[in-house]
Amino acid sequence: MKIKSILYKAESNSHWLEDQPEICYPNSFEESIHLPKIMGQGDIRAIHIRQGIHLYLFNQKPLQTIIIEAQKPDGLLEIDFLVSGQIRLYGINRKDYCDGASGKSCLTLSKPTSDFGLSKDCPTLYAVLYIHPDLLREEMDEGHILAKGLSRQMEGLQDTFNHLSSVTDSMHLVLKQILDCPYVNSLRRLYLEGKIYELLAMRLEQLITRDKSINSFRIGSQDIEKVEYAKELLVRQMESPPSLIELAKQVGLNDFKLKKAFREITGTTVFAYLRGQRMEKARLLLEQGDMNVTEVTFQVGYQNPSHFAAVFKKQFGVLPSSIS
Repeated sequence: MKIKSILYKAESNSHWLEDQPEICYPNSFEESIHLPKIMGQGDIRAIHIRQGIHLYLFNQKPLQTIIIEAQKPDGLLEIDFLVSGQIRLYGINRKDYCDGASGKSCLTLSKPTSDFGLSKDCPTLYAVLYIHPDLLREEMDEGHILAKGLSRQMEGLQDTFNHLSSVTDSMHLVLKQILDCPYVNSLRRLYLEGKIYELLAMRLEQLITRDKSINSFRIGSQDIEKVEYAKELLVRQMESPPSLIELAKQVGLNDFKLKKAFREITGTTVFAYLRGQRMEKARLLLEQGDMNVTEVTFQVGYQNPSHFAAVFKKQFGVLPSSIS
């Protein structure tokens, strides 16, 4: 898996502009490329510690919305860490897409293509760790949630294995230490390898902890449906959302069970989910350009434009006025 397969594309008009960036090789196990100047600031770093372990770091602020194309082998364990900013993950032929939320991490089985977009003027720090499952087999018995999920996907028994969680402060610190590694040559490789394994251990611990919690909490299929209904109600009523108790009554759960089940299933709290959905809608409305910042503020349920702007900047790294 080489970084040379990455291609930048800018959607500045109906005809795509393409630019193949220059690749640098600071040492035998690292590659780096700088974002073409016409497209903004930042770079991509690839760290190939050993066969079957690769870490990609995207630290960029594009001047225009861009799409990065990357080819990679399928069947690898993929762990995404969106520390800050916003990315858009595309499906086949870019007909389908989903937006990744800042502060989230997703663990899944990789696919051969990995196209994603970076938003204009939005500082983004995004890390992707790829690991061959065979390297973890000794640490996973057949009952391990990761072993079960990956096996079911590889055997075609489920479409995909996904585990969504949060990027913790400790993970953020480790990623920053990787970016700021002070060593060179063999010491650099040793340091980076240790930090990558530390990051992996933190992420797998989240997976195991959640699996134990779900098994002990015994979330049934009906409760899962009620949580999905709660998510739907929050989006539908985001301008004037119900309180937690009101929401629990609407879906037929008590507030304690709703909070617990919601967090276990979605990886976040009810309030954080609502805030994320509000910010996503706000960004979409601002990009459409039909409403100003104040109008969007009220449209997504905020009463204080200053508070809205602060939350928006925390989510996307830019003020809403820079998008409108």
